[in-house]
Order: sequence, then C-alpha cells, then structure tokens
Amino acid sequence: MGQGCLVQETKSNSFRSGFAQAGGGVFATQLDASGIYMWFCSRSSLPASILQADSASHEPDGLGYTYRFVSR
Repeated sequence: MGQGCLVQETKSNSFRSGFAQAGGGVFATQLDASGIYMWFCSRSSLPASILQADSASHEPDGLGYTYRFVSR
C-alpha cells in the first residue's frame, strides 16, 4: 500500500468544541498540477475574497497561510 501524508491543523478553533464555539469556519482546497493547497479561516476572520466570492470566481489571495502538499 502507498503511504499518505499527515497534516495537522493546530488552531484550537479549527476542530471540535473550539470550532463550534467560534461559529464554524471555512476550509478551502485547491487542486493544482503543482500540488494540493489547503486553507482554514475561522468565521470571525473570513477575508473579503471569500465573503464576496460566487461559484464562478474565487482567488485564494488573502486567505493567509496555506498547507501545501506536492503531488508526485
């Protein structure tokens, strides 16, 4: 079997009771030829790029720190 990768989000508001107490949040994922990129934004810190996005347009600029996985 192939081996996967492990990613650990350490922000207390990104899971379990901290996530619920913060009113939730947004996990965004971008699949790209250069890798897989993931972001997390709590509800209180959603950037304008998410708040103003529609299903036809969204750019990840302004989402903050990304967790990047290189495809191989």
